Amino acid sequence: MRTFFLSLFCFLSVQILFSQQQEVSTDSLQKLATKYMCRSISASDSIANILLQKSKLLNDVNIEAYATNVLGRNLLCQGKPDEAILLFVKSCSIYKVTKNERDYVAPLNNLATANRLKSDFKKAKIYSAELLLLGQNLKNDTVIAQAYAGYSGIYATQMLADSTAIYGEKALEISKRLQLDDLTWKITVTLGGAFFNDENFEPALSYFLEVIPLLEKKKDIRNLALVYNNIGSSYSALKDSEKSISAHKKSIAYAEQANYLHVELVNYSGLGHVYSDIDDYETSNINYLKTLELLEKLNIPSIKADVFSNLTNNYYKQGDFAKAIAQGEKAIAYTKENAFEKKEMETYNYMYQIHRDLGNSKKALEYLELFNGLKEKLAENEEAQVIKDLDAKYKVNQLKNDRELLEKKLEISNLTSQRNSYLLIFSVIALFLLIAAALLYYSRMKVKKKEELLALELQETQKRLTLEKQYRKSEIKTLRSQMNPHFIFNALNSIQDYIIQNEQKLARTYLVKFSRLIRMYLEHSQQDSVSLMEELTALELYLELEKARFEDSFTYEIESADITNAETIQLPSFLVQPYVENAIKHGLLHRKENKQLHISFELDATGKFLLCTIKDNGIGREASAEINSRKLFKPKSFSSEANDKRIELLNKTRNHPIELQINDILSVDKEVVGTIVCIKIPLTV
Repeated sequence: MRTFFLSLFCFLSVQILFSQQQEVSTDSLQKLATKYMCRSISASDSIANILLQKSKLLNDVNIEAYATNVLGRNLLCQGKPDEAILLFVKSCSIYKVTKNERDYVAPLNNLATANRLKSDFKKAKIYSAELLLLGQNLKNDTVIAQAYAGYSGIYATQMLADSTAIYGEKALEISKRLQLDDLTWKITVTLGGAFFNDENFEPALSYFLEVIPLLEKKKDIRNLALVYNNIGSSYSALKDSEKSISAHKKSIAYAEQANYLHVELVNYSGLGHVYSDIDDYETSNINYLKTLELLEKLNIPSIKADVFSNLTNNYYKQGDFAKAIAQGEKAIAYTKENAFEKKEMETYNYMYQIHRDLGNSKKALEYLELFNGLKEKLAENEEAQVIKDLDAKYKVNQLKNDRELLEKKLEISNLTSQRNSYLLIFSVIALFLLIAAALLYYSRMKVKKKEELLALELQETQKRLTLEKQYRKSEIKTLRSQMNPHFIFNALNSIQDYIIQNEQKLARTYLVKFSRLIRMYLEHSQQDSVSLMEELTALELYLELEKARFEDSFTYEIESADITNAETIQLPSFLVQPYVENAIKHGLLHRKENKQLHISFELDATGKFLLCTIKDNGIGREASAEINSRKLFKPKSFSSEANDKRIELLNKTRNHPIELQINDILSVDKEVVGTIVCIKIPLTV
């Protein structure tokens, strides 16, 4: 009601001033529109529309651009990124024409945010990069901080904690120095959320706690409710139940003040988890039932499925098997109806345990079979989805190429038909008009020449299509080598060993790193090139996993300190890692101890080439080949073979080729003491 009267007051006041033809300060209207932006959307929109009217009267396109950006921001706050992007683009285009770089910052930053919310990370990074360049040109640290915060938000959405931290800390340092409180707390929450999603709960908690004084200073009740919920979840993950309960209760109090139903019910669900963890199932059930009560007002199927499943487990732990079975059947029906297969599988497991304890072997076996069947199905679906995505990409390109080929053939067919028509006409009139015959002959020769040119063009097109097909096969083969079964099985065995040894924290850390590496490989498979920063992150993860397998016998070092623009340098995806893998598998694996690997990236003197060196102190290529020849199963270097072929294909499309050299390292006594791989990558295609 307060917002309604505020909007009405703003609108009527300005309209009265206009009707009386009194001068209204444009700056005052812009400040009002910005002040109520996303807080009182109707008021902000009304003022923005008045600014649009004023821009027409004054013929001032800068006012139009400002108002358009405000309207776009309000749409974004209402969850309408597609509509908002259209307005942001319009605002940016006006500022580009007027060369108003200062005001260009706001819609450009909003474009990056809107595309991130749409999960269009490629465009979001492009706009953030443009914002960073603009800030550097203007020598404006506030704009630079906003750009770094944009990058941090993109990587946080992609759940890449390391990259989130790199850019987030850069933004945080600037925002704290400039005392930009609004930007500071938003970046801090983003960093906390990234570390929480990465299951690194202590730094996550530290970030969340750091935000509280800033929000209390602003009296921002809504965001205090949100952050205290995150604090409660962090304490819960760290097994500090008492502090977790206290934080969740504070969050509920703030959420009730702000009428923030979503956060309120999430907190009740969180309290249900905490009380269940300390075996206080009765209090846990009370909170779960309160969650269900709020879900009647704000239906969120995923939380509802979680609550149904957890109530089943609570009743089972309390020994109330009748309620547990009734609740379990309700949970199974709901998860099936809403396709929450993981929760369905979890409930099958609870029902199996209940019937097993009741001595109902037949029922227990039925639920165990349902659990195992769904578990296998989910595993198969995940694997099939990866293959399906790759296959779909290949088929789309193949269909496109086939269509182009058919169009060329149709054009040749039409030209052939046209030539035959000319020949027929020529044969009919040749006896009567020699001049007409000469003209027709000239026409036929012209058509024939065009047909020959098209035939040559078709031949070149076929060659290009063949080359692209080989390149796609090479990409798929390289991806398969990245995800080779030996590495995956070794990684899973390491996780299993940690679990057997009850090293749960190490197992969780190792599993998180392994899943992040696989996710990065899948993301890179969709791209022709990646930044040097992304390549370094992937290599670091891969070598950390290999180091865990070899323990103290293996050390490595990655150097790239002299390169300051690693996020902008591009190199072909999946180019370096296969040679690192071969250094470990064929060189260092056969060495008993003191396995050393050194990887360096540097720019040459001209700054036009990136030099990558991979150096190991392994047994050398000849000794490795001799060992492999004595094995019954002779391993093949699929990764390096695929990469060598891929380099050959890439060089066919480049003015400056990628150069590769592999040499043995010799001691003073001419003995092989390792292998060195040198890759010279041109920075321009």
